[in-house]
Amino acid sequence: MKFWLCFLLVICLFVLFFPIKEDVILLNQAKLPPSPSHWFGTDLLGRDLFLRIVSALKVSFLVGIGASSLAFMFAVCYVMFFHFFMHSLGVRIIEIFLALPSLMLVMFVQSFLNGGILTMIVVIASGHWALIAKVLDSEILKIEQQDYYQCSRMLGVSRFRALWSEILPACVNVMVVLWILNFAHAIGNEATLSFFGLGIEPSKASLGNILADSAKAIFIGGWWMIVFPVLALMMMILPMLFVANDMQKRTSVC
Repeated sequence: MKFWLCFLLVICLFVLFFPIKEDVILLNQAKLPPSPSHWFGTDLLGRDLFLRIVSALKVSFLVGIGASSLAFMFAVCYVMFFHFFMHSLGVRIIEIFLALPSLMLVMFVQSFLNGGILTMIVVIASGHWALIAKVLDSEILKIEQQDYYQCSRMLGVSRFRALWSEILPACVNVMVVLWILNFAHAIGNEATLSFFGLGIEPSKASLGNILADSAKAIFIGGWWMIVFPVLALMMMILPMLFVANDMQKRTSVC
């Protein structure tokens, strides 16, 4: 896990602090293969593909952090409220949302809204909070059966205080895993929405927009316009999944 954490940290620091220049359309340099002057080649409009991918990764980071954090905060508040009031109703609402395909729901809602980073963050978060709430609620119910929780209740600790002092600290590892997984899913959703024209404006760089433009490169042999954006997307998502999977194994062993 240390390797993937370091790898992910290096990517984050590189993407966040790498200086980005504005996209310059140079039609006389369109469809150039990778070279020392253009590491990842150029796209169909002559824009440097490396700079566009780095700029797109910045957008992915922003959407991923924003959507995952928003969904997480809403899910925690939702579980805390319905854990004390009408718990059965709260669980039924979660199950209704889980029965809906999250990606289709996000695409349906996004189709009625204007493309934008803030809008996409809210829409993606609305499609992923239910899974976090379901797992967190199940974990809380499991912890309430433990002896140390029962002892604290017998000593006169209120349910609300026990939730803050006993349950939530025991759920930290699970919450971190859920946040990381949601981060990865949010990045994938952003790329999917932008690919189908429902996300970031086509004029701005995002992994989905780059992949949508690269779809035309299949017919002209521009392999670099397909390979490098796909590798960038995998390089973002796979390390997060590996870290979350390793943390989940460690938590289950403990």
